[in-house]
Amino acid sequence: MKYALWTLSVLYSSTAFTADFNQQKSHCLDAANIVKNQNYGAFLQLIPEQIRGKEGAIKRLVDKQNDKYTKSRYAGINNFLIEDYELVENPENHRSRTVRNSFQKWQTTQVLKVNYKFDTTVVRTNKQQSVRGYCLFAFINDEWYMTNLLR
Repeated sequence: MKYALWTLSVLYSSTAFTADFNQQKSHCLDAANIVKNQNYGAFLQLIPEQIRGKEGAIKRLVDKQNDKYTKSRYAGINNFLIEDYELVENPENHRSRTVRNSFQKWQTTQVLKVNYKFDTTVVRTNKQQSVRGYCLFAFINDEWYMTNLLR
């Protein structure tokens, strides 16, 4: 009986974590729409509470990403798809400087990196291309928060 309860407990916690990851994958999909439509309010709901009051900086970031992904570097975001994800349990030692910086800035014990790709036209060359990147989430105060806007 103890084994059955332990198994059920592990299964439940695993399901809860998977549900969190599904939610973060969904938020990464939302990030593409936030950038395309410059939806500042939607982005505010995904970021850590500590920076929600910095609306001017948030607006500049969304506008900068909109310009990058729809005008200056790429001519739009099409067929945006989530490819996979990586749960980083020791972000301070990760190979990616961005993940390590997220650990330092947010003092988080876990970082979730959701990898995506989309089709676009490169403005400079006018060639069709698939672009890969990632959305980064940090586990802060028992909640997952987005810590970048398409990278």
